[in-house]
Order: sequence, then structure tokens, then C-alpha cells
Amino acid sequence: MPQISPVVANLYRQMGSAPIGYIDETYSVDPHHGLQFYVMVAVVVKADQRDLLRDEIRKIAGTHFWHTTDQIRDRQGYLRTRELLTYLGDPEGQEICVVSHVEAIEPGDIDGEEARARCFTGLIGYLASDKCPAGPISALLLERRRERTQANRDADTRAKAIANGLAPPKLRLLQVTPSDENLLWLPDLVCSAYRQHIARNDTDLFNAIRAMTVVIGPE
Repeated sequence: MPQISPVVANLYRQMGSAPIGYIDETYSVDPHHGLQFYVMVAVVVKADQRDLLRDEIRKIAGTHFWHTTDQIRDRQGYLRTRELLTYLGDPEGQEICVVSHVEAIEPGDIDGEEARARCFTGLIGYLASDKCPAGPISALLLERRRERTQANRDADTRAKAIANGLAPPKLRLLQVTPSDENLLWLPDLVCSAYRQHIARNDTDLFNAIRAMTVVIGPE
């Protein structure tokens, strides 16, 4: 198996053949920047596709570190980004993308945390339901944020979603970094493509994955 962190490997052993949702976000909450939004993306990957997918995206990227926002700043990185998205969006593939999109950022929500909670709640509710094309998802890998308080808020959002009946108590949430599992590059890629689409009306990247993407609103 390609190298992943022990905590991720342990989750995979526990989940067996169940698919996993890999989650990242993109946002603009500063009222001085015009368009405000909060977006969270999940890319759902089946267990038997993980190793192949990880190997292929590493090969295309040509690196063990990837951040799409940095890559698309120059032509070569942009072309690699498009190639990765084209690979992800291959009609023969089995992955799906789910985008939870919130535009209404409340005036007092200066850091976007309330919008994030609504966005994440909607994403959890969809992924844990029969609406999800891959069937109900029972384990999520979320890119961990830097501050412990932020990580605690995300864990609290999961707990509230369960308490409100939007997801079963067995729903697992593991917060790790892309270095722990490079498959977290996938939602990062989709976030950037979707951001270009909604913020710049540039559909070049998003078109590569449009057919496999479901866009939902807040719960």
C-alpha cells in the first residue's frame, strides 16, 4: 500500500470495503471583496480504487506536495491541474463530487464559521443519506485546520448533525492533513475548479468534473 499515516490506515482497516468521503473547503467571507460564499467539497472514493487513484494523481502531479491555489498561478501548474481534474472526471471512473454551497454569509459572521457549519451540516446530511449516488457514507476525512478550536468546531458540527438525525451515530470523522493522505488533494482540486467557476465565471477547470458533480445547498 502507498504510504499513508497510521491513523488513516487504521480507519481504512476498520471501514473495510466502505467508500470514504474526502473533504476540503474554499470561501470568501470578507464583505469588502464583493461576492461572499462558503463552499465545502466531498470527493467520494471506493475502497478498491484508493491505491490506484493515489498513485495516478501523484504521477500526474509529479510531486508529493500539492496545493491547487499555488499551482494555478503559472501556466505549467495550471495545465497539471487541468490534467488531474480530467483524470478525476474520466467517465469510466467511479468517484463522485458533492459540493455544498452557501452564499448567505450573515453580517455578524466575520470569520465564516457559522456559514461553514451550515455548509458542513448540509454536506454531512447528504452524504449520510440515500441521496448520495454512492449510497450512505459512514466515514469522512476532513482536511484538518490549524487551530484546535477550529477542529473542535468541526467535530461539534458532526455531533449536532447526528443529534438532529441527519446522520447515524456511527458516522466517523477523521481530521488529518494532505500529507497523511494525498487523496485529500482531490477535494482541494475540486474546490479550486468550483471557485473559478463561481467567482470568476471561468468554467475551464470545472467543466472537467461537471458531469460527476452534485451541488447542494445548506441543510
